[in-house]
Amino acid sequence: MFKIINISKTYKDKKVLDNINFDIKKGSCLGIIGESGSGKSTLAKIILGIEKANSGEILKNNKPTASIVFQDYNSSVNPKFTVYEILNEPFWNSYKKLDMKNAILLLKSVELEINILKKYPHELSGGQLQRVCIARAIANKPNFLVLDEILSSLDILNQIEIINLLKKIKERNNITYLFITHNLESIFSLCDRFLVIKDGKILDDILVNNFLQKDVSPYTKQLFNAIIPIKF
Repeated sequence: MFKIINISKTYKDKKVLDNINFDIKKGSCLGIIGESGSGKSTLAKIILGIEKANSGEILKNNKPTASIVFQDYNSSVNPKFTVYEILNEPFWNSYKKLDMKNAILLLKSVELEINILKKYPHELSGGQLQRVCIARAIANKPNFLVLDEILSSLDILNQIEIINLLKKIKERNNITYLFITHNLESIFSLCDRFLVIKDGKILDDILVNNFLQKDVSPYTKQLFNAIIPIKF
């Protein structure tokens, strides 16, 4: 679906991405893990076309339709919009509109009750609001979805529920995921493969079902050693 070739990005005098190379296969879930400031969110924005790289190129097959779910669900929605209005945002520049029937189906697809359609963001829990953001992201039926640190503001129970929901959505819709996180446990639950990024460079490219057999960098070994098992 995507082939990322020699991507580099500099902000002022700081190089945030340094000669990045990898591919994203259709129907897969690729995780990107790294500490804050490692360049992972910048990389996602470049892939989506939100930002431009200073050098390198991205090859795309079949013109993928893309969407994104952001980390901060509160700042990614208009507090004056109802849930129904939020779900309609992807259709603003289109002749289409999400009618009530399809809005209800969309809510059900993210396991939310239909009685929240007329509610405002402040009336929802964090887990509910993040599900609304996921519903908005899949409203236009994208085939590529970027999930940018979407678990980081949620408690453990909601993290587990969102991971399980994402698995169901992927299976139903055959969506390709780019899952950005600093949580290695969630990568093992959701992803087929993951990249470890530090200081704008890819240190390791690892298949989840083969991670114990692969020689990895000292930094990645530290990540593995820090895991506290969580059953998803």
